[in-house]
Amino acid sequence: MIYGNMDKETGTSQATGFAKKKRSTISDFFSKTEQCCIEEPACKRSCQPIGNTALTDMQTTKSTAEQPRSPTVYIQQLGAEHSASPGQSLTDNLHITEPFQPTNFNIPKKTFGKQNHSFQSKWFNDFPWLHYNGQSDSVLCFICAQQNEKLNLRAARNKEWVFISQGFSNWKKALVRFKEHQVSECHKLAMEYQISIPNTCGNVIQMSNDAAKKTMATNRFCLLKIIECLQYLARQAMLMQGDTDEESNFIQLLKLRGKDQPVLLKWLERKDDRWTGRASCFQRIIDNYSALLQEWIVCLDQKLQADVRGRVIGCEAQINTFDFFFGLNLGERLFSHTDNLSKTLQKTKMSAVSRQRVANVTKQVLEKMRNNKCFKSFYATVLVKSKQHPSVSQPALPRQRRAPSRFEIRTGAPSYPTTPQDHYRRLYFKAIDLMVNAIDLCFNQASFRVYEKMESFLVKCLNCQDYSTELRYLETNYKDDVNVGTLNAQLEIFKLLMKEGEFTCLDDIQAKMKTFSEAEKSMISEIITICNLLLVNPATSAAGERSFSSARRLKTWLRSTMTQTRFSNLTILNTHKQRTDNLCLIDIANEFTALNDNRRKNFGTFKESDFKISG
Repeated sequence: MIYGNMDKETGTSQATGFAKKKRSTISDFFSKTEQCCIEEPACKRSCQPIGNTALTDMQTTKSTAEQPRSPTVYIQQLGAEHSASPGQSLTDNLHITEPFQPTNFNIPKKTFGKQNHSFQSKWFNDFPWLHYNGQSDSVLCFICAQQNEKLNLRAARNKEWVFISQGFSNWKKALVRFKEHQVSECHKLAMEYQISIPNTCGNVIQMSNDAAKKTMATNRFCLLKIIECLQYLARQAMLMQGDTDEESNFIQLLKLRGKDQPVLLKWLERKDDRWTGRASCFQRIIDNYSALLQEWIVCLDQKLQADVRGRVIGCEAQINTFDFFFGLNLGERLFSHTDNLSKTLQKTKMSAVSRQRVANVTKQVLEKMRNNKCFKSFYATVLVKSKQHPSVSQPALPRQRRAPSRFEIRTGAPSYPTTPQDHYRRLYFKAIDLMVNAIDLCFNQASFRVYEKMESFLVKCLNCQDYSTELRYLETNYKDDVNVGTLNAQLEIFKLLMKEGEFTCLDDIQAKMKTFSEAEKSMISEIITICNLLLVNPATSAAGERSFSSARRLKTWLRSTMTQTRFSNLTILNTHKQRTDNLCLIDIANEFTALNDNRRKNFGTFKESDFKISG
């Protein structure tokens, strides 16, 4: 007895009927949502790849049922033969690895003009990649459909969707279309991923699995050692940073532990890729633009994994746009000024006044560039450069997008650029405004102005300049820390002790004062106090922030480079030492890696066994 699929709404049998042809998806070809109960085994064909072709072995069993069986029943028999339990989806019980190629059943005929045509079972012998779908009475390419599901056909230029997901049913032109598809680029690429690549290269995932596991184990081991070092420094209230990264206690402690664990030392010596935008980076891309364009073409001609090929296609499409080329040249022009400012500010012997002055000079240069004349000259230069690369697209207006109502300030209609030049002018002005505002935000802080006044007071005093304004500022804001009456008397002694030398910044003054004896330092105690205030935190007197005694030991001159949140966490770790010792480093490491997909990819999940690593 054979039971057909039952319609859920009407309850009528569809075992001998055929539904109207409709657009099907790949899941419709490979699975059916309901099962049936069948007495006899179904006919089955297997597709075994040999070389670059696929040969089939037909195994047929004659049916003993009296009524003819529909293609739908044969698909259900395939599921029953694989022990599909009633009431469950076929995909829950079976991973289809071969095309469905039934025989010995009545296939419906379709009318083409005055002739009737139907699918011929003998076509399975000539085209073993055919997969028959009885529900829509159509076929598709089993290999192309499988590889498309695995996203391996993204590089195919002309995909034949009728053989991938839609289903082919024009039996009048079947042989012609089958032969055309068999020699198509899409089918050849699918055959490479199905047969050639696995046979020559093996399973890529399986080959790289051991190496990936070993790398992740090493990463986990080293990260746990880093967390242990941080735990030790926080518990002992030791400074983590230093004058340079290389001289910091944290790095030196890691190197010390690396002598006992060579894998940690090797891990620390890895190449450090800093994705920081600099003018030189933009310029190198511009100089090698033609070589980069050619490199993408060479990469696409090679056999790459699907995900890698997709990234290459995306990079090639992006680098050929005028937006990318314009942004590249704009970044090189603007970052050349900010890079020069950054390099100048990194000099150790530079006063706060000098820093403020060079920052203002850079800001004025950027502001002078913000006009239509400079933009037109820059835009014309970019257009000339883009013509040297024919693959770069022409400038065009982007699609008009209306901002959400919550961002609308005015009630009038939004303004859109009317020409490509107008669009890029807005981007040009916006980039300059962002840089100018960033410089203002950095150098116009209240704490920076405090530092500037206190340092200027000492420098002007030694250079015999008028410092009355700075002295009044000290008397107003630091009267609890500095005795101005005593300070006036000590300034003369300070000038005498510092008579030899040229002083332009605090570093010069501090270097000279280190040579003083204790008796000489006691004679200029108020000057020493001012220097200490400069070395701690220029924003405040720091006394009001000290809530308990341990903060006095933690707040050193490095406090100026530490945020309040980090300082509070460090204080808790140092105060509650027993709890710090009992912290679960495994949980900390897992919480750290869970915040970022790239960390999960590099470290995985931490376990107790990660504290040890095999040599």
